[in-house]
Amino acid sequence: TSSFATGGKLYVTGSSGVVYRLSEDGDAWEVETRLLFPRNFLRLLPIAEDRLIALGGTGPGGRTAVVESSRVGQSSPLSATQPKQAQWLVPYDGSAKHSQTLVLDGTKLYAFGGNKSW
Repeated sequence: TSSFATGGKLYVTGSSGVVYRLSEDGDAWEVETRLLFPRNFLRLLPIAEDRLIALGGTGPGGRTAVVESSRVGQSSPLSATQPKQAQWLVPYDGSAKHSQTLVLDGTKLYAFGGNKSW
């Protein structure tokens, strides 16, 4: 597990990828958000009052090279089962305009198919 405080609150995460926040009274852990890449042996570090980053660690595919940034201290935290959304900008020299399927397998992104017509 890894834990760190920012914005006056304590956060912890582990292999599940769920980021928990210690409740105001200190009696319970509440779900704050989830990491896109759950991992063990990571470091959770604050970079702002409302933002933590997850560095390193190991996941199902081996070592995790992805650095994740998560906003914390939100007024409406996520549930542990709510899907996590992410956006990447990936340079692409191909000619496909649509109908591609993207598959994320561990830390590898694969693009299949696509065509040029509208």
